[in-house]
Amino acid sequence: MSQTLKRDAVFAALDLKTERIDVPEWGGTLLMRGMTGAQRDSFDQSSVSIGVEHGLENFRARLLVACAVDEQGAALFSEADIATLSAKSGAVLDRLARIARRLSGLGAEEEAAAKNASAVVSGGSGSV
Repeated sequence: MSQTLKRDAVFAALDLKTERIDVPEWGGTLLMRGMTGAQRDSFDQSSVSIGVEHGLENFRARLLVACAVDEQGAALFSEADIATLSAKSGAVLDRLARIARRLSGLGAEEEAAAKNASAVVSGGSGSV
């Protein structure tokens, strides 16, 4: 049986997964980290907001902005880089986005929920 967690133990836990990814197309490796709760909430909100008007525009690039970090853990890219990142290889972005989703616990269920929320907010209806 596991022990009951105390507040300090929860706050001290290093629970963000980090992974170094080889990106030969870009000539090196990229450090990817799963999103924090606040980053995830912000990402989900932006997906719904963007989804109403433009579908899931720049979804992969936005994931990369949220999850690519430098050696000190600071964001490697900013929102201002989304358009430039979106112009990179779709195959590379897709591979990195799959890793970012895995590290952040963003699975198919969460993606479907974001798409459904987008449809509801825009007035779309689903079939039952």
